[in-house]
Order: sequence, then C-alpha cells, then structure tokens
Amino acid sequence: MARAALSELPGAEHGLYAFSDFNSPFGVPDVTAIVGQQRSRTARLRLKVPPLLNEIDAGMVAAADPSRPQSVRQLAYRLRWDVGSLERRWPEVLGSGALIAVSPGRFTRPEALVPIGEIFAIETKVKNWRRALQQCRTYLLWADSYVLVLDRLADDSAEELTKAVASDRGGLIVGASALLEPRPSPKRPARKLWASEHVVAELMARR
Repeated sequence: MARAALSELPGAEHGLYAFSDFNSPFGVPDVTAIVGQQRSRTARLRLKVPPLLNEIDAGMVAAADPSRPQSVRQLAYRLRWDVGSLERRWPEVLGSGALIAVSPGRFTRPEALVPIGEIFAIETKVKNWRRALQQCRTYLLWADSYVLVLDRLADDSAEELTKAVASDRGGLIVGASALLEPRPSPKRPARKLWASEHVVAELMARR
C-alpha cells in the first residue's frame, strides 16, 4: 500500500528516499519519504555538524546566510524572535559548527546546512479513517505533507474525507485509486530546517 503512495509523490522522479518506523517529533508514520536531489542529503550527511534538534538552534541557522555575515540581533530580527533566546543558544550552535564566526559577533552558516528535501509522512490504514486523519494532521506539525492510504472507504464517508484531506493539501489513496496528490504546505524556514534535521538524525543513526 505504501509503495503506491511513494509513486504518487510530486517530484519523486528527481530523487526519493523512504524508510519506516521514524520516531518523528510528533508521531510515528508508517513510512517517511524525502523527495529531493540525493546530493543535498549526501552533502548534509558529510557535514561534521550534529543534527539541530532544538528549534531555536535550527531557526538561527535557517535565518543565517552562507555568504553574508550577520549578528545575533539581525538573526532575531529576521525570525521575529526574542534576541535573548538566541543569545543564550548561539555559543552552543557556534561550537557545533552550525554557525561560522567570520568576525567578532558576526556569523555565516555552512552552505550544506539546508533542508534536505520535501518530507512526506505516509499513513496506511485498513479502517477507522477518522483516527488515521487525526494522525496525519499531527504529522503536519513537522512534515511538508502527508498521504493517507486506505484499503477501502464506505461511499457515505468518501466526500467528507476527501474534502478534509484536500483542505490539508494532503494526498489520498483508496484501494488502487489515487484520489488526491499531496502538495507541500508552506512552513516557516525555522520549522522546515528543524524537521529536516530530525530526519538527518535518523539517517545518521541508520548508517
């Protein structure tokens, strides 16, 4: 069932990596898929920087530029976050190599430290579509989109579920029919990099 969902992911022809049993920040999808060029994953995994599992850390790096040095105050302004929160975290982020000091108080980030692709959570259920939908919506806290795969669906539930999944920009497969294609939802750069770094941590653990 999950294989059918993977083939329907937008952009999968340009690069796809999938694995099961990912203990994500929120929930455990049946399958997690990353769509994007393999070179992005390879470059990140080669980078000697531990995964950024703290969202403040990920936010600082997401706001940083690889070529234009910025201060902590400038990063806070871009993020619209409290500068004090960043000032408490930046020494550790700097020490990890996720930020690079180029002059006193001004930093860049490694070029390879970016999201490694679009992340899709795939949930397969034989029954109880309402519970499955609730799980999928939890995945949207970190994943770019989801695909719900059902073996069957009663006719009187089809319209309600289709409308709900469409409103989430999610994907829906029932039996052998792909009813909706998933579309990545807009995410703040900080959250997107933070989610990507959780996937990076999982990939590092599986090597």
